[in-house]
This record gives sequence, C-alpha cells and structure tokens, in this order.
Amino acid sequence: MSCLHLGMRHPGEEWLSNYDKAKKEAVENNRLILAFFTCSDFGAWCRKLNSEVFSKNEFKKWAVDNVILLELDFPIKKRQSEEVILQNNRLREQYQISGYPTVLFIAPDGRKIGKIILASGGSKPWIKLADKLVKKYYENK
Repeated sequence: MSCLHLGMRHPGEEWLSNYDKAKKEAVENNRLILAFFTCSDFGAWCRKLNSEVFSKNEFKKWAVDNVILLELDFPIKKRQSEEVILQNNRLREQYQISGYPTVLFIAPDGRKIGKIILASGGSKPWIKLADKLVKKYYENK
C-alpha cells in the first residue's frame, strides 16, 4: 500500500509554499530544496516550464528521489496571505532573484547551490541539468 493511501506523503511529492517547512523536510531527508520562483498567473515562461517540465511524470519521479519542492509565487491577480507575500519577498531579496521563472537549488542550511532558468527540449534535458547540480552537491559534501 502506498504512503498516499495511508495519508502520508513522500518528500518531493508535492509543492510546498512554506520555506520553513521545506527547510525542515530538507534537513530531515538530507535533500536539496528546489525553489521555483514563479509568476503563476501572468508569466508565459513560468507556465511553459510548468507544463513542459514540472507536470511531467519523469520530473515528478525525479523530484521524489532527489529534492524537496518549494513554489514561491509572485502572482499579479491571485490573492495571497500577508505571511506568504512577506516570506516570498524576503526570499526573492535574499537570493537576488531578478526574473521569473528562476529555479534555485538550496542546501538544507540555506546556501544557494545552483540555478536553472530554462532548458530547451522539455523535461529530459532539464532533469539532466538538475541532476548534475544535485550530484555535484553530494560529491562536494
């Protein structure tokens, strides 16, 4: 029986929106955080990255095995809580994000490990780039 049937989830299985929760899971599971800085209701490139990479089964399987997923959204129209807005703005400044989409790989201690903006060709080339960053982090640990 899968963890989902028992009401549990695997790390990396769903997109979190709380940075502290993502950090806690990263520490507990010895994983990097994949932080997706996006403008979900406006950015065409953000939607493209989501539809061509993040929504694909091969990415979902890779994520479960490798990272904790964190979505940091900066929507134009969609309403967010003040807490989420403050958190996302703080992280945008901390990691010097200048455009969307930006994907950062963050160590459990908060250090920026690497960045991917876009990769042409869909999920397989994107996963290949991401895998290199993840493997390099663990080799140098």
